[in-house]
Amino acid sequence: MSFIGIIAGMHRSGTSALARVMNLLGYEIPGEIDSNTYHNASGHWESVAFVALNMQILTELGSDWCELRLPEGMAVDSISDQTRTAIAEYADTSFVAQEKIVLKDPRVCYTLPHWLEAVKRRGDTALVLLPYRHPVEVAQSLAARDGMDLNVGLALWLCSMLSAEFYSRGTPRCVVGFDAFIADWRAAYAPVAALTGATIPNRTDPIGMQIDRYVNREQRHHTILELTPALRALSMLDLALEAYELFDAELDIPAVRHHYDALRQRVAAQLSADGLVAAARDFGRTYRHLRAIDEHEQVIATLRREMHKNNMVAQQIADERESLKVYQTDLINRFQIIQQRQEEEIKSQEEEIKSLDRVRITQKIRIDDLTQEVASALAECHWRRATHEAYEAEVVWLRTVVASQEHLLSPIRPLLRLWEQIMRRIMRRSSDTHRND
Repeated sequence: MSFIGIIAGMHRSGTSALARVMNLLGYEIPGEIDSNTYHNASGHWESVAFVALNMQILTELGSDWCELRLPEGMAVDSISDQTRTAIAEYADTSFVAQEKIVLKDPRVCYTLPHWLEAVKRRGDTALVLLPYRHPVEVAQSLAARDGMDLNVGLALWLCSMLSAEFYSRGTPRCVVGFDAFIADWRAAYAPVAALTGATIPNRTDPIGMQIDRYVNREQRHHTILELTPALRALSMLDLALEAYELFDAELDIPAVRHHYDALRQRVAAQLSADGLVAAARDFGRTYRHLRAIDEHEQVIATLRREMHKNNMVAQQIADERESLKVYQTDLINRFQIIQQRQEEEIKSQEEEIKSLDRVRITQKIRIDDLTQEVASALAECHWRRATHEAYEAEVVWLRTVVASQEHLLSPIRPLLRLWEQIMRRIMRRSSDTHRND
């Protein structure tokens, strides 16, 4: 089961501020939140789908936000089954998301019965909050924002607030005065917290400090210092002031209810006498026309911004393309330089390879020559060794002969010694030659 807080208050009466405070205190605003700050710098803090359904209901009832209608003159149940289904689907999908929900839209002053029925059907708990502000301040704010006639603005305040009071009967409800809320939001919100069992954060609590920064006197742009003769001349002023003072009373006292019922009848009579209903419809047509023009101008402004943005993007693309061309040219030049260097390096390496080939061939020839010289030297060495061995064998033979013919050699011994010395010298030279080779 969810707890649904429904803020039913007139335009320019602090409904957005109250919704934001409840949001900061833990109440969820279901779905997409209206982010448009064109008429409210602090934001509207209302569900886009909730507002769309309220507009759909009023359209089917032949009404609008600026129409002057009272409960006695509005067949509130005359809506299509399709719209009833849409309301039920919105409730079924949005009210289950969180335990505490806050819904805010000034149009709900007229569509409240449908939402209370949806809450009851689901078995949820509803609390209606009735924020109210001095009617002259509201009328002046609407005149400044939309160009609405002050008397029509007072009449619209009466119709909205009297309808919200009537439709919220039998449901737990609480009034929140705009002046008191701006002056001390904690004290103004205390009755709401008492009904919901909530705790109000103190001035040192982070949430409390955030709300203190949000709720400030700068949000108030129109203040009544005195009622000028022009204001006192407005036909709806006395009725609006009477209703305004009545909101300070206990709403559910029977005498107060009877007072409201009688006041609605007097308001209806005054509206008829002054022709304000027709005036409000004329304003509505003019407002819708101006709103359509404003929307078209916003679309045109958006298209111009988009066009300017596209032109900037196109210029940026052109600049980037030119930059890419310069970069491409630089890359090509760098590539050509690198390619030229590589070709020069390849050519140099090829020359070096050719030079190394020539050196290799020369060294091979030299190796072949050395190999032949070594082979020739080895052959000569073998020949000299064989010759030496033959000399030694001959010497041994001669010694043997000499030994056997000693008696015959005595006369020639000196000659033999001389011959032996000659042979030794020859052999020694041969041996030295062999070692050198």
